[in-house]
Amino acid sequence: MDEKTAALAPVKPSGAYDVGAVEDFEFDVVKIFELEIGSVGVVRTSRGFYAVRNRCPHMGAPVCRGRFGGTNVTSEPDDLVYGFREDVIRCPWHGLEFHMSTGESVYGMTKGRLITYTVDIEDGRVLVSRRRGGNARPSTSS
Repeated sequence: MDEKTAALAPVKPSGAYDVGAVEDFEFDVVKIFELEIGSVGVVRTSRGFYAVRNRCPHMGAPVCRGRFGGTNVTSEPDDLVYGFREDVIRCPWHGLEFHMSTGESVYGMTKGRLITYTVDIEDGRVLVSRRRGGNARPSTSS
């Protein structure tokens, strides 16, 4: 995972942070940025971009250093079904899983949720809003 060490200040009148060009983001790789609002992980998926606070609500772990992708979903006995592709981040400390799209824990394993942020694309640049999102919508990735 790539990490920017200098704290980025908002660059847009709206208070959005410019975290790079769209083409600088590999698909399904979380990049971590230190912003004035805190450490934030940004990921590009086939559905667009998501951004979440890099702090697990369980015990404060850097959740964006965990595995990103999907998880096993409820299925019939003896079946193993993988789902929620491009939407789940797993905490590296205790394995709790969260939806990047909503911040909610997968299957309600914990009451806490990740803080999500709106991501917009303007002129090929990825902009993370200062506004917290309830349900982050994926931005258009191009």
